[in-house]
Amino acid sequence: MERMVCVKLLSIKLAITLAIIGFGIIAHAEDDYLKAERLCYEIERNINAQVDFTTTKCLLGPGLQKGSISFILISKEPILSLRKSKKTRQYWLIAVVRAVGMAMWDNPKIKMGDVYVTDTNLMEKHKALCFSGELVKVLQRKAFNGEINLDQLYLELRKATKWVDISS
Repeated sequence: MERMVCVKLLSIKLAITLAIIGFGIIAHAEDDYLKAERLCYEIERNINAQVDFTTTKCLLGPGLQKGSISFILISKEPILSLRKSKKTRQYWLIAVVRAVGMAMWDNPKIKMGDVYVTDTNLMEKHKALCFSGELVKVLQRKAFNGEINLDQLYLELRKATKWVDISS
């Protein structure tokens, strides 16, 4: 009888320990998600402070690598879908690189995936431009350190950018 009580107590202690560990893992995952959500808000706010010709919305998405996050940045105005707005597009994309790059340099523990940029017209067609979050960090840092100018930053970004379907 005494042995059975000990086994039950051990089982209860084990269950409590596992519950605490599980809660800690969940709390940690939620904490990371909340940090990423705050980052998204910070990125959105910084882009909107730099750019007065559109409003940008930032959404979180899962990255392709386990534990990574991606940002989806949506311009309210048709910056990417209209051919006539090359300078506007360039200025907005530079603001995106600046805001995302700074946010990621300030939060190195967050695992960065890709960055998707689109506008409301392209969203209806499920199209976005995609580039690596790591590239954004590198370009932002090079521009900050004076190693490249903004035109070079834009050219490097355009070389690494691809159109993707974001319907799924």
